[in-house]
Amino acid sequence: MHRVTAGHRTAAVCETGSSVREVFDGTGTIHLDGVRTPLRRGNLIAVPSWCEVSVEAETGLDLFRFSDAPVFEQLNLARKEYS
Repeated sequence: MHRVTAGHRTAAVCETGSSVREVFDGTGTIHLDGVRTPLRRGNLIAVPSWCEVSVEAETGLDLFRFSDAPVFEQLNLARKEYS
């Protein structure tokens, strides 16, 4: 579970493995390789492997994230790069 407080933006990150994020509450914007997409409660967002992603909250934003990162970690292939 990730909580982004109103008016804040997460650091942009690229990582091996894909993920899906679900918006539990709040509104904001997700930035995927520079493309802005509005977020609101109930949205599901698929984030491909090595796609630069950051999240910006207009109101408090609660996100649940699940990914295949544990598989890459066990194979010693996990990589993460912050912009």
